[in-house]
Amino acid sequence: MLVCAPEMSVHDRLKELLPLLLVGLVLLVFYLTRAPGPLSFLPLGLAQPTAVPATPTAQPAPPRAASAMVAVGLCNPSQPRFVGGSAQLRTTLGTTMGEPIDCERIVDSEGNTQQKTTTGLAYYRKQLKATCFTNGWDHWAVRADGSLVHWAGDAVDPPPEATPITR
Repeated sequence: MLVCAPEMSVHDRLKELLPLLLVGLVLLVFYLTRAPGPLSFLPLGLAQPTAVPATPTAQPAPPRAASAMVAVGLCNPSQPRFVGGSAQLRTTLGTTMGEPIDCERIVDSEGNTQQKTTTGLAYYRKQLKATCFTNGWDHWAVRADGSLVHWAGDAVDPPPEATPITR
C-alpha cells in the first residue's frame, strides 16, 4: 500500500512503486516482441485479407473476361505489370499508356478496377466490359465489341459518340 506520510523518504516511495514498474515493463516487452497471431484485430470497416494459394489448384477457373481479371497472384507489387485487357490496350497505345506503377485492384462493389501508370490511369468498367486509359483529359477504351475509341473531357465512360480509331 502506497502511503504518502511526510516521514517517508523518496527511496521508500520508489521501493513501493518498483513492483508496479516491473509489471509495466514486462507487459511493454511482451507487447513489442509478440508476433501477430490468428486473433489479431483489424480496424473496424476493413475486411480480413484473403490468402492466395501458393500452388495452383487442379480445378480450372471459371471463364472470365480477361480485362476484368484482377492480377492477384499474377502481379507482384514490387514489379507491377499489365494483365488482360490492360495489357492489350498497352500494346495498342504504346508509350502513351506508360508503365504500371502498381497492380490492378478492384475499387468498388460493381467490380470496376484501376491501375496507376507513369502517364495516367488504366481502368476497367465492368458493366460496359470496357478497358480504358486516361491521362486526365484524353481517354482511350477498348469496348466489349473490340473497337478502340478515343474521347476527351471529364467523362469516365466512353460516350456513344467517341471517335473510333483504326488499328
